[in-house]
Amino acid sequence: KYKPDALITYDPFGGYGHPDHIQTHRIGTAAYFAASDLDKFPLKENQEVWIPERLYYSAWSKTRLQSRRQQMFDAGIISEEEFNRFNPIGSEHDDIDVEVDGTKYVDHKINSMKAHRSQFKDDWWGFNIPDEFKEDFLGYENYILAFNRGDWSSPSELI
Repeated sequence: KYKPDALITYDPFGGYGHPDHIQTHRIGTAAYFAASDLDKFPLKENQEVWIPERLYYSAWSKTRLQSRRQQMFDAGIISEEEFNRFNPIGSEHDDIDVEVDGTKYVDHKINSMKAHRSQFKDDWWGFNIPDEFKEDFLGYENYILAFNRGDWSSPSELI
């Protein structure tokens, strides 16, 4: 039904080591490489094989995370203990191929996250970010081009 040009999944570490995200990476990456395997993805009537050209891994800019960590501490959002424990993860900024500016959707993103009560508690610090930090903290999505089957000159052309 859908014919995406790109598939997006987590990196092999699952972003921050979350087991469900690691499994999502495994399944998403396997699906990308098996897209034309009719034993794994049998066709229904009037369907044709579709192979996405690109596989992207979601990423966080390590530079941005370190800056946010300091901002959160300076604003009193996290304690000194949390500051010291918060070991910035993420990817080197030069490794990131695509950055999507979603700043105008931050409120929608927060409301979507609040709808996942099993994942985010009401007192999660991310819901209490001061307005002046919200766009920088939650407004950007980053991706690394992991695999490319196409003739694209720029990894960001598709997204």
